[in-house]
Amino acid sequence: MSSRTGTKEKSREKERKKFFAALDRKIKRKKVLSAQEKLYAKLRATGMPPAEAYSLAFEDDVDEDMGKRELARKAKEIERKPHVLSELQRIKEELKIRMVEEAPDAFERIVELSKLAKSEKVRLEANRDILTRAGFNEPVKLQSLAIFALFTPEQLREMLREKMLKTVEGKVVDGTETEG
Repeated sequence: MSSRTGTKEKSREKERKKFFAALDRKIKRKKVLSAQEKLYAKLRATGMPPAEAYSLAFEDDVDEDMGKRELARKAKEIERKPHVLSELQRIKEELKIRMVEEAPDAFERIVELSKLAKSEKVRLEANRDILTRAGFNEPVKLQSLAIFALFTPEQLREMLREKMLKTVEGKVVDGTETEG
């Protein structure tokens, strides 16, 4: 029995060594972002063009005689780095989640505008925005009026929130990124 116990212990020890060796390799592969790379990722996540984000984040490395093409090339080099790309994706997902959390307040403001704005154009735009977010395309005035007759603002807000959550969850599950 002692030989079996000794064999099991050796086997466990080998497993531990393999685990820690793999962990060490993973840690060595994972790079820490510089302050400039973090700033670049934040600027890009907010929608800034690559060349402009590069010139702001890496202003010490940018020469006055650098053209737009050179800036764009350097920006693409930075953006191809896996650790920068993963940080960029993390920030984008965080922004999407924040937007979903703040959407009810924004939606409430749009509903208020659609009802209380002095300008008919502002009311129409607010109604069009509500319908677009609810999944209706190219709304007409009749649709705008009908949706308010059928649903309360709370129901509309909840419908919109559910749709936005499904969209964000779908993107997180798929891992796909779409602009829009």
